[in-house]
Amino acid sequence: MAIGVFAKKVGMTQIFDESGVAFPVTILKTTPCRVSQIKTIGTDGYNAVQIAYNQKDISKLNKAIKGHLQKCGNEGFTSFGEFRVNNPDEYKLGQTVNLETFTKGQKN
Repeated sequence: MAIGVFAKKVGMTQIFDESGVAFPVTILKTTPCRVSQIKTIGTDGYNAVQIAYNQKDISKLNKAIKGHLQKCGNEGFTSFGEFRVNNPDEYKLGQTVNLETFTKGQKN
């Protein structure tokens, strides 16, 4: 398995192919995400990578979240999610995950 990014739905539209057939399209907005925690079988019982997203000024966060985020950099985030992975050693704490991380058409 691989990691991904989190996005916010902005809206819907449609695109047309060469023959004029319309296809519905969802428009998503992504922002850079950071690897905020790496979970392993030895420490947590399973392999996963925690991703921090929804940037916010770090001074406006509570102490618990600030302490958690100090390990991965000096940026503030309000939301966290995780992806299970087979090899957590491929990722580093504080690594940026954005759309450039992925290859077009790649299926994980």
